[in-house]
Amino acid sequence: MELRPYQHEVVSMVVENEGDMLIQAPTGAGKTIMFSKIIEELSGRGLKCLVLAHRGELIRQAQDKLEKATGLECGIFSAYMGKKEISPITVASIQSLARFRGDIYFDVVIIDEAHRVRGPLKESQYKTVLDPLQANGARILGFTATPYRLDIGYIYGELGWWNELSYQIPLRQLIDEGHLCDYLHRIALSTIKVKNDLKGVKKTAGDYNAQESSDLMTQSMNLHSIINTVQEEKSIVVFCVSIFHAECLGGILEDDFAIVHSKMKAEDRDEHLRKFDAGEVRWMLNVGVLTEGWDCPRVDAIVLARPTKSTSLYVQMVGRGLRNFLGKMRCVIYDIVGAYEEFGFVDDPNINEDQERKVCKTKVCEECLSVIPSNAQICPECGFSFAKEIEEKEKNEDEEDDAFEMKELSIHEHPDFGDVTTGSASHYTSKSGNECLMVKYFHTKRGKPVVHFYPTNQKWIGTKFATIARKYCPKFKETWLSPDRFMKAVNGGHVFPMKNLKVMTDKAGYEKISTL
Repeated sequence: MELRPYQHEVVSMVVENEGDMLIQAPTGAGKTIMFSKIIEELSGRGLKCLVLAHRGELIRQAQDKLEKATGLECGIFSAYMGKKEISPITVASIQSLARFRGDIYFDVVIIDEAHRVRGPLKESQYKTVLDPLQANGARILGFTATPYRLDIGYIYGELGWWNELSYQIPLRQLIDEGHLCDYLHRIALSTIKVKNDLKGVKKTAGDYNAQESSDLMTQSMNLHSIINTVQEEKSIVVFCVSIFHAECLGGILEDDFAIVHSKMKAEDRDEHLRKFDAGEVRWMLNVGVLTEGWDCPRVDAIVLARPTKSTSLYVQMVGRGLRNFLGKMRCVIYDIVGAYEEFGFVDDPNINEDQERKVCKTKVCEECLSVIPSNAQICPECGFSFAKEIEEKEKNEDEEDDAFEMKELSIHEHPDFGDVTTGSASHYTSKSGNECLMVKYFHTKRGKPVVHFYPTNQKWIGTKFATIARKYCPKFKETWLSPDRFMKAVNGGHVFPMKNLKVMTDKAGYEKISTL
């Protein structure tokens, strides 16, 4: 097998040098191929090599690729696989080896998914296995796509097992060279509300509490948001919070989906994965199973419906969709939970809070809801011009505008309402003095009513909100706004489609004072 240039560099670096090393290789970079070639080289020099993994699927995968790539036989030490073999080349479960009471000796230890290693200062199964091996002179080589953890940050340096990161393969480089597909990061209309609701979810061990996260994400609006947001993609993986969350979503889908979680029998889980891999079902609802060691190139959409504070988990989830596949141009990341604001782009993510964080340099295009660089003047997805928006805002700042002048607005003549046959506008005010203009019209091409709000005690906002309402309002059967969010909508100039306007305005303390 011919190695890619960066793979050859990694193999040469490890083989020609001494000492412990940590290699960052994104999902799809071929890290199993790399350490298989390293084992081939080092075992040829008479060195004994051990591969450590934490899951049965990873052990089976490492054994299969190692034997196919090198032709070398290896022993398996794993209770999950029913084998306890110690050979010059051994692939072992960290759990099984940590319980083993006999003496073992290896010259080289390779750790798959090395971000699982907590570091030498904390007791763990990895420490139990690695301490005696390292005391006898073994080299410790780590491979991971994410060299950081939620609890300690980077797994190298003062708190990590390794002193430094020895080699890094940038994700963007693999995309640009065609080894991985590109991606589009997009939010849902409900994402802003979910982000606000997450502020009230307590943290457990540094991450969002599982039960409270499940309660939030199983709300009807958040479940339907997934269905309404995903477009024409054919192989969609949803990362769910809990089994109950996955089952609730499955109840809405009714069919054309499969579920995998840790409570299933192994044979049932394998059958569900086989169906998805064969394209027999469109949706794969996953609960904590597919974040590592699962390769399915056909995945063309990832739905982030599991809130997390972990950069590693975020990168691992998105990485499941970046492998190339025939006819696949890119993978769409549907961000239901607002991960983009916490972590930024997956090819240059922010590390967790106890590290020196970078500013999250992203913004959302209000026209198509794509996540784009904060300095972008034109949305690369839909062509929306932010420069034009800024010019319009600056121009309107020089114009005097008040609530009564807004009464002269003719929705039949306004360029925003070109497909309108009937319409109405009403003026609302609150006890605190906040005012808004509610415009409701029937869109002939859509065949449905469209509603949006303009705050009349602020400068004219521009035409983009009308465009958003026209584009997205018909997709939703109902949108529920709390009184607090309604007030923020009016004050902030956001547009929200509504089904029951009277209830909403009454709950928010608004009273109609005129009809235009």
